[in-house]
Amino acid sequence: METIIGLADKIDPSASLARSTEDLNGDSAADFLIFNLAGDQVNDSFVSQISALSGSDGETIWQKDYPDGLAWASPIGDMNGDGCNDVLINVLLRGLRFVPYSEVAVCSGRDGTEIWRRSRLLALSYAQPLKDVTGDGRADLRIHLFGIDSLNNTLATKISILDGVDGLEIGSRIFSGGLAVEYGAGNLTDDRRQDDILAVYRIDRDGKDMSTDMMAKNGRDGKPLWNATFEGCLAFAIASQDLTGDGIDDLLVYMLRLAPDSAELDLGVVRGDDGTMLWRRNYGGSLALASAGPDLTGEGAKDLMIYRLGDTDGAMELQAVKGDDGKLLWSRPSTILMPK
Repeated sequence: METIIGLADKIDPSASLARSTEDLNGDSAADFLIFNLAGDQVNDSFVSQISALSGSDGETIWQKDYPDGLAWASPIGDMNGDGCNDVLINVLLRGLRFVPYSEVAVCSGRDGTEIWRRSRLLALSYAQPLKDVTGDGRADLRIHLFGIDSLNNTLATKISILDGVDGLEIGSRIFSGGLAVEYGAGNLTDDRRQDDILAVYRIDRDGKDMSTDMMAKNGRDGKPLWNATFEGCLAFAIASQDLTGDGIDDLLVYMLRLAPDSAELDLGVVRGDDGTMLWRRNYGGSLALASAGPDLTGEGAKDLMIYRLGDTDGAMELQAVKGDDGKLLWSRPSTILMPK
């Protein structure tokens, strides 16, 4: 933690991050959320500040200070019915000097007043907006709570769905003995609705054995679409576009194998509809980042453009790879694609 705080302490306190958002103060114009983050080396804690800025004149609408917390904010839509965009605030970690805890709050976009707040001791939490689950026409929340299972002395994760209006829990699942994350991952069925990936990461106490259990879930009803297990690695799947020509999004899967003095990366593609691994390629200690590109073969499906950064010489290479079978079409050194 001292290393993270040390990095934060080097941030110029006058520097800010800003993101635009729809109307917060009722003037029918776009506004901004502003973030400031620094580190307090004296108290071994973070210092965060979140403010709302009027897009029309640059004046501060409201401001919240977190002198001992790491905080982030995002727009969430109108939660209190006043016609303005409201704000979701995640305080990932707070109270490091005494008893650590985390907070999730929804605040009025007009004046920053809290609509509701949930806190949890000795745990780290993070909430993200979801499309309406309760049927009230307003966004709801998925919240991850990471803590320790005191009975088994292992990591535990609780994933809950909260009503966005009042913060009440609608449903939850607890995963003992592992770190679990659930997130949107494209349209894996033919209903044009975003589906989800649930990944559970398990690492033994000495860090030698690890695995990832992955489930694709229907975004409409939460029912499982398929399950897959990745032994010996930590796997993370992200939505790509249709790489097979079946009209359904496929998944790019990054598989990281860790050893005490090394790390290796595999990259593969999984069919979105049934979880079949179409291909898998080892990149050794190199870093590889992939994204869907144009149809390079004329077969009617997207192919992949992969940036590979060498692990020893740091040289960059651009690879064109066939999306459905991983065949290398061509490669060029030190080449960066320009956006259209």
